Amino acid sequence: PVISGNVSLYNETEDHAIYPTPIIGMIGVLEDVEKACTMDFKNEGDSIILLGSTTEEIGGSEYLARIHGLEKGEVPFINFALEKKLQSLILNAIEEGMLQSAHDLSEGGLAVALAESAIGGQLGAKVVINKGMRKDFLLFSEGQSRFLVTVKKEALENLKEKMDIDKVPYEVLGEVGGEKLEVVINGASAISLDVKEMEETWRGALKCIME
Repeated sequence: PVISGNVSLYNETEDHAIYPTPIIGMIGVLEDVEKACTMDFKNEGDSIILLGSTTEEIGGSEYLARIHGLEKGEVPFINFALEKKLQSLILNAIEEGMLQSAHDLSEGGLAVALAESAIGGQLGAKVVINKGMRKDFLLFSEGQSRFLVTVKKEALENLKEKMDIDKVPYEVLGEVGGEKLEVVINGASAISLDVKEMEETWRGALKCIME
């Protein structure tokens, strides 16, 4: 069903109206609740893998809106065949107990997904990216069909084999551990944030806005 909420054309304040956004409610059945896979980092030393390919697509992104005050550009293209392949691979890997965590890359891109997983698990991470692409694209692109997953080191080769068989693009980014989220891009530090400080900022966001 298409449900109400942001669908309404009358949800507005004195300053501006919200965008008319159709919201589709969906529900599924989890046969075994013990196999539920959440987004939070679980264990020190787990390997962090990015499934899918980062693209130079930043139109309509949170980064453009929040940092640059721009609400413009083409929204990212989605390859539905790749999306289906990735979804199936991840669901099968969860069913087989291979994944420790799984998180989609959506608002805010890779940087926000890493932060959310770190905050949720109260664990930091060390990530290294070597790619000839603008730093803001690498961190904040909202290109489609990308997922952040973690696996125990002993399961990494099995997951790689599955991804190679399915011809799914992926990149091993680093590993979970420590008290900071650290991201190094092409040899230079791009992010170095204490997880507890990130959580305090995140949890205090509403109070900050209200004040």
